[in-house]
Amino acid sequence: MNVIGFYHEYEENGCFSNWYKSDFTVNSITYWCAEQYMMHRKALLFNAEKTAERIMSETDQRTIKQLGQREIPGYVDHIWDSECQKIMRIGLYNKFTQNDELKRMLLATRDSILAECSVNDHKWGIGLDISDGRINQPHKWCGRNLLGYILMKVRDDIRNNNEPDISIARPKITIMKADITKLDVDVIVNAANKSLLGGGGVDGAIHYAAGPDLLKECKTLGGAETGEVKITNGYNLPAKRIIHTPGPVWRGGNQKEEGKLANCWRRSLCLAMEEGLHSIAFPSISTGVYGYPLDLAAKVAVKTTVEFLYNNPNYDMDVIVAAFDDRTKHAYQIALGEALTPFITKKTLPLDNDIISKLNPDDVFAVHMSAGGAEGTPGIVNVYCSSDSVTTIYEGNYVYGDLDLDALIKRLVIDGLDLGIFLGDSECVPTGWGAVYLGGGHNLLLRTEIYDILKYRYKDMEPSDIYCVFAEQIIGMNYSIR
Repeated sequence: MNVIGFYHEYEENGCFSNWYKSDFTVNSITYWCAEQYMMHRKALLFNAEKTAERIMSETDQRTIKQLGQREIPGYVDHIWDSECQKIMRIGLYNKFTQNDELKRMLLATRDSILAECSVNDHKWGIGLDISDGRINQPHKWCGRNLLGYILMKVRDDIRNNNEPDISIARPKITIMKADITKLDVDVIVNAANKSLLGGGGVDGAIHYAAGPDLLKECKTLGGAETGEVKITNGYNLPAKRIIHTPGPVWRGGNQKEEGKLANCWRRSLCLAMEEGLHSIAFPSISTGVYGYPLDLAAKVAVKTTVEFLYNNPNYDMDVIVAAFDDRTKHAYQIALGEALTPFITKKTLPLDNDIISKLNPDDVFAVHMSAGGAEGTPGIVNVYCSSDSVTTIYEGNYVYGDLDLDALIKRLVIDGLDLGIFLGDSECVPTGWGAVYLGGGHNLLLRTEIYDILKYRYKDMEPSDIYCVFAEQIIGMNYSIR
């Protein structure tokens, strides 16, 4: 595994730095460095037009960075986090394709891993100095290295003569209620304590199932700090190997717990890849006696996993989250749905009788129906379908008789559904589906698996509030169970 590190724009490989001066144009706007492009787009994303203007007039990278970090009112971290990789991939693609020498230098890196060696930047860089020997061991990195991974994607785009494609196929993440000690995978992850010598919960269960030889090997490892990872054989387990990682104890969220938990997941995935392992199962790290709130832990875990799979598309990795109970399972499914949403392509098409006749029932996961108002007033039927990473919403209005809703019901194999009754009474629900009655003759008809997640996520919400968030999150929920 060859790693090429870079940091300052004036050093070797400095052309990969966002501060490197090289003009390029995106959407008829010319930028003189990638830092200016990134911060300008960031300001525009949050409608900070005055800051955007100042960024375009500046000639100093450090000032541009400070403007983008401090002068954007209304900035929301999770929105930027979901958009920044897509924005930067487009920008860097233009930077390297509009300059032949830069393109040559990027392609000359061949299949090397590119790493931004910024000690203090744990998002765009690896959190290590370029002289640190650990840069050649990704499972020891302290940062996410987003810039390095985006550059590698741009390299692939250029090689394949492709425009940047920001969509992804559905990541191979399976969330199930299961005993992790019985899963036949290449490697399982143990939520260990710092001694690595066994303990309670999943740690004790793994040691018990693996047998005494595991403890003997663990005694040779010298323990591990929170967020570090070490690997052993699996011994009597179906899994070939075990990755041990101590998770953080929850202390209110102000002791860098999120970063430490993310390290557990990211470093475990990196180590599995370094060891040539292609299937891995995780427990819910730190949500037991360590007290990390389940919903928060699930978001960190799933976000880190999706990011890893997105940044390593050429490495085949199946990820399983082995949940202890239904509550844990639903929490991770919700988190996965939210994490996938930015990567899912959505399109809207009109619904007509020809579309109804061609629908693949297996692709339909939700139907929204409305009885309409006075006689002759169009009602609404929206059909949500998915395939790979594309969701299509078919929208139809009907004056009774124009749209064959009986044909739609038969197409979806919904036996015994009386549409007239259903539109006014959510108790009329067919087998395999769940319904949320929204009032005013509106109903959501959902596949049972999604309905169960929705009940968990919105158990304390009014039906009308559920509908407000439905369109944004139900699409991702569908992909979390497929």
